[in-house]
Amino acid sequence: MEESVEISEPAGERDGLPDHERLRRIAQSTGGKFLSPKEDLLQEILGAAEKRETRYVEEKRTPLWARFPLLAVVLTLLSAEWYFRRRWGLI
Repeated sequence: MEESVEISEPAGERDGLPDHERLRRIAQSTGGKFLSPKEDLLQEILGAAEKRETRYVEEKRTPLWARFPLLAVVLTLLSAEWYFRRRWGLI
């Protein structure tokens, strides 16, 4: 996926200050929270950190030969197939 942004005014004439109204609308539409510098930012951050839920997902990969019962079934089926093909004269 490719995105492009068009800037209509020269970089030298652009204002470097954040657009607080636009940031507030973005935060509201995405479920975030907009905090102005006038509010107690530290208390908001600490409150959000205490409510934060931590989840860990662990993926474990086990090779086929590490599970002995499954390996035994596979070897038994292959051996039976070889035996019956040999017995019926297909080999």
